[in-house]
Amino acid sequence: MKLYTMNYKKRAKENKKTIVLPETMDRRVLEATDKILKEDIADIILIGNKKDIEEKAKDLNISGAKIIEPIDNELTAQLAEKLYEIRKEKGMTIEKAKQLMLENKAADVIVGARNESLVIYENDFKKFSNEFFVMTDDGSAGEKGFVTDKIKNLLDEGRKYDCIFAVGPLPMMKAVCALTKNYGVKTIVSMNTIMVDGTGMCGSCRLTVDGKVKYACVDGPEFDGHLVDFDEAINRSKFYKEQEKEHVCRLTGEIR
Repeated sequence: MKLYTMNYKKRAKENKKTIVLPETMDRRVLEATDKILKEDIADIILIGNKKDIEEKAKDLNISGAKIIEPIDNELTAQLAEKLYEIRKEKGMTIEKAKQLMLENKAADVIVGARNESLVIYENDFKKFSNEFFVMTDDGSAGEKGFVTDKIKNLLDEGRKYDCIFAVGPLPMMKAVCALTKNYGVKTIVSMNTIMVDGTGMCGSCRLTVDGKVKYACVDGPEFDGHLVDFDEAINRSKFYKEQEKEHVCRLTGEIR
């Protein structure tokens, strides 16, 4: 394991990436930043108040990290202006757009579930959403239907989105991408659902993106959804069905 870790770090240094960390009031994030910078594995960008971050990390060395303060960053103003332009016909003002950006509420969020009992983190999503929608198969919470139904409704009524992020079961992400491709809306999918060990060793998360072999754990897990071969990914996800039948659900205790 030690040899593998050394090789992994060597590869990381040779192909250095930049990691953006927004949870900067979490001590563990700052400790990880200290360690990553010390070993020169990656470049780090921390999002938050510089004074607060430096106070919380006063016994650590994070001097090599770039700190971006959303309130004073020029990108925040640019994004607020863009949000205003695409929503002004719906009553959006530039002042409200700026406030939404500062509150991280520039995105609409749609959560889908089979029924009300499976809708989780509702209050958390509401806090960080411009608008929040719940879709359930049986209509027991929110509206009856699928997330694709709500996306289609929003696009048909004239909503403009720079990008749609789809996270969840493979069939759902496939359906979202099929829909958004017709509307010409860029769509990013998270393929973490097919990952097993997350280190690039087992190859279980291999998928095809734009005709090329990729691995979700080292090349992703986010990819352009319109380029992902979902049929292949769905077939590969069935490899461990027998083992999964013996899985004990930690939420309900049932074996499934």
